[in-house]
Amino acid sequence: MAKRPRHAPKIKLRPGHTSPDLGRSAAEDDARLADYYIRKELYVDRALNVNDSASFFKGPKGVGKSAILQMVRLHMASDQAHVINLSPTELALSTFANLNVPSSFLKEADKHQWLYKSLWDYIILTEVGGREFPDESKLLGLVMSLIRGRDENRLRKLLRLRLDDNGNVETLSTRFVKLLKEVELSGVVGGEDVGKVEMKVKLDPAATAKSNQYDLLGTINDVSKRLADLLSQRYYLIIDDLDVDWHNEPVQNQVLAAMFTSLRKICRPPHLKCVVAIQDRILHELPVEHKDKFRDALCEVQWDAESVKLMIERRVTKIVEVTPSKVWGHLFPEGAFEWLFRKTTGKPREAIRLASLCLSEARRSGEATVNEAAMRASFQIFSAERLADIGAELSHLYPGIAKALRPFSGFPKEFPLTRVKDAMDVAIMQTLDDPALPYKWIASYERDYCGFARILLESGILQYKHSRTDPARTFDPAEHDLSAANCYVAFHPMYTAALGLIGA
Repeated sequence: MAKRPRHAPKIKLRPGHTSPDLGRSAAEDDARLADYYIRKELYVDRALNVNDSASFFKGPKGVGKSAILQMVRLHMASDQAHVINLSPTELALSTFANLNVPSSFLKEADKHQWLYKSLWDYIILTEVGGREFPDESKLLGLVMSLIRGRDENRLRKLLRLRLDDNGNVETLSTRFVKLLKEVELSGVVGGEDVGKVEMKVKLDPAATAKSNQYDLLGTINDVSKRLADLLSQRYYLIIDDLDVDWHNEPVQNQVLAAMFTSLRKICRPPHLKCVVAIQDRILHELPVEHKDKFRDALCEVQWDAESVKLMIERRVTKIVEVTPSKVWGHLFPEGAFEWLFRKTTGKPREAIRLASLCLSEARRSGEATVNEAAMRASFQIFSAERLADIGAELSHLYPGIAKALRPFSGFPKEFPLTRVKDAMDVAIMQTLDDPALPYKWIASYERDYCGFARILLESGILQYKHSRTDPARTFDPAEHDLSAANCYVAFHPMYTAALGLIGA
């Protein structure tokens, strides 16, 4: 096939821009975000306000949680010393998914939330304290002057837990494990088993500070309290990308739930504000005690169609030489926004990406505006990207799921639920012919095609229809019956082009 000739680009970019990319797909990498961010008062102002209880910004992936955190970073750009970014590398939560430590505290993780929370209080506050008092000897002296009757060597050892033997800063999860081991080593004190410590601490927390039997736990709690009192500057503790190392394993969830409880407790005005981005699906799985008490700290991130339209318009006018009134109905054809919004799940990241692809394709083709040909070509790319993305998101549970959907190629975009079995049977046969294929797990659904369909419905790849003529909608397991005789399903429009469906 002959190469398509290149044309001189007619879509003119503003100075400083080399492509019509409407911003980085990862908001944390977008240094220009403040130039085109909209409706800052909805979420960003709340995140910056230390007196506002909103700390955990929740929503599905791609809804704009990371953008809120990036706006906080950009706002604090001249005062970076007071911004503490805890990246997946610094948190290293995968430690708790692959942990092989023979510990009664970890074997029965659900019984030790009280202990986990105390350890997180200490770990987080020593991290912040290390910013306020970078001189370790000064920090030790201050703590010693405020905590009477404590062993100086023990205090020094505890404060140095944030560093490894070479003086390098340890990950927070490594510190947690090290501290847990220290507690376990002191587990039999004064003839009492460590299991009785829990009851004593609950019944009489003051006894932890006064009794030599529980000196280690008392010291940990004392240091946490004193460090919180010593803070004189304002700090923002930013946590993002928790899904990177999250494997939905019991111990990991217990430890993460305790960290959230700790953050809610210790991040309080006037000196400490935490700003955490958390996906709905992760928050749902965490065994957070007294979830009702978290409501004031939760802020759901969601945008309507008009807001997403304004996001794209603002970005386009900052990057392309066009006025706001000429974005829709001129640079983009009439109805273009409605079309691209339908082709996505309504999340800003998806809509912005598809608009970027449309502009790039039109400019590459030498067009002065985005036409239907550019939109079709862009959607083909976008659909393939999103199919790969959802496959990656589900890979820890269903390896190779995107490839397992290939037998649906040539299907209509909507069909009776029973036809899921036809494609599933083909995928199972493929794994028998080629054992190296990653989706061997699909064979476990050989007698349960509804179970396989449920995976696709719950992940949003498929949508539910009560009948052939019923509109497709997001699957709700509480309302939608997969055993209904007239049940239909439809592939979400976002995936139809990549799967080669009829009518895409």
